[in-house]
Amino acid sequence: MTFDANICQVATQLESLDLSTSSVGFGTNITCSTLLTLVLSECTVYFKSWDDIYANMPVLQDLILNALRISEAAGILNVFQAPQLQYLNLNSNQITVIGQNLFKFFPKLSYLDLSNNKLTLINNMEKIRNIRTLLLYSNAIKNVPKAMLSHDHPYMTTLDLSDNQFHCDCQVEALRSWILTDYMVYLHKDIFNNYQCFSPDSEKDFSITQVNLDCESHLWKYISIGIACAIVLLISAVMMVHYWWHIKYIRFLLVNNRLNQQHVLVNDDDEDDHIDDDENGIPRYDTYVPYHLEDEDWVDGELLRNIEEGNEPFRLCLRRRDIRAGRLLFAEVSLHMQRSRKILVILSPRFVEDNMCYFELNMGHHRVIEENRNAMIFIILEDIPDNKMTLLLRQLYCRVQCIKWPGDGYGQYLFWRRVREELKRPVPLDRRFAV
Repeated sequence: MTFDANICQVATQLESLDLSTSSVGFGTNITCSTLLTLVLSECTVYFKSWDDIYANMPVLQDLILNALRISEAAGILNVFQAPQLQYLNLNSNQITVIGQNLFKFFPKLSYLDLSNNKLTLINNMEKIRNIRTLLLYSNAIKNVPKAMLSHDHPYMTTLDLSDNQFHCDCQVEALRSWILTDYMVYLHKDIFNNYQCFSPDSEKDFSITQVNLDCESHLWKYISIGIACAIVLLISAVMMVHYWWHIKYIRFLLVNNRLNQQHVLVNDDDEDDHIDDDENGIPRYDTYVPYHLEDEDWVDGELLRNIEEGNEPFRLCLRRRDIRAGRLLFAEVSLHMQRSRKILVILSPRFVEDNMCYFELNMGHHRVIEENRNAMIFIILEDIPDNKMTLLLRQLYCRVQCIKWPGDGYGQYLFWRRVREELKRPVPLDRRFAV
C-alpha cells in the first residue's frame, strides 16, 4: 500500500495507524493532523529519496520504526515534523551514526530506543534535555561521553548500555565512576554480567566496575621532577664553576697519590720518584715559583741571579726546568709543590689570565689550607686591574706577604733583602686559613 495524504483525508479522525510487516510506499506530501501513533515495524519501505518526502504530523506522540533495516537515522527522522513526539523506537535497525541536531525537532522526546543497532559513538545525545528512558543495549559502543553522564539530563530514570563493546581505558573511567556512584538512574541490567570490557585483551570479559584503572594525571609529577632536576643541575653547575679549581686540585692530588704508588711498586730502585725529602726530612726545594712564560726574562735575569746564585743561594723549583717531561703535568706540579717549603708567586696581569698559572695558584692555596700554614709569598711585578681581580686573589692579598717590584736601584736592593728574609723565615702557623 501507499502511505500518503489520502489515508488521512479519508480517515479524518485517525489517531493510530499500524502498518507492521507491510510493503509501504511513501507519498511526497503527507499531512495527518489527528494521528497520535504510527507503527511501521518490519515494513518494506519503497521510496526514491527521503529528501522528497514530507510528513506533517503536529500531534504525533508515538513513532515506532523498528526493524526497517535503515543505516542512518537522520534520513527517515527528517521526514517527520512532529513537535509533540514523546516515544521513538528505532530498535533492530542497522544504524551506525546519529546525525548532528537530529532530535532538535522533537523537543518533548522522553523515550528513545536505539538498541540492537551498530552504533559505535553516541554523540549528540546530550542535546535531548527531557529524555527519561534511553535504551542503547546491544550496540558496538566503546566509550560514553562525559556529557551524557552529567546533570544535563535531570529527568532520566532509565539508561541501558548493556552488552556493548566497551574499551576499558581511562576514557571509560567516567562511566565506571557514574555506575558506582549515581543511584538515581536505573541501569536496567546486571552491571556485573552485562557491562563488561570488550577490549583490550587483558581486561576482556571483566566487568567495567571491577577494572582497576590508574587514570590520575601524572603530568604535574613529571613537571615537578623536571623542575627539581633543573634546579639541581643549575646548583651543581654554579658549584662546579665556583669550586672548579678546588675540584681539579683534589682530583690531581688523588691522581698524584696513585702515580706515586705505582712508582714505588714499579721503580723501587729510582729513589727520585718516591722520596719527597732528603734523609734529614728537609724539603727538597726552598720555594716553588709559579709564573707566566712572558715573565720568564725577569725570572731568569733577576730572580735566579739574586736568589739562586747569590751569596746565600736558595733552591728554587721552576716548572719549565725541574719538572721532567713524560709525566702527567698537573700531578707533577702538585708533587713538586709538596716538596717545596714555600710558594713564591710572580704576579702580573698575564698570570691571572693563564689557566695553568691559576691552577698553580689554587693548588698553593689548597696546600696552605691543608697544612694550616701561611707558606705563600706574592711578588707583584705589575699591578692587577680591578676587573681581573678574582675572589681568590682578593682573599690571598689580605693574608699572604706581598712584595712589590720597585723601579729604582736602591728599592731593588731592599726588595731582594726582604725576599731573602721571607724565604728564610720559618713557615708560620696561620689560623686564618683553617677550614
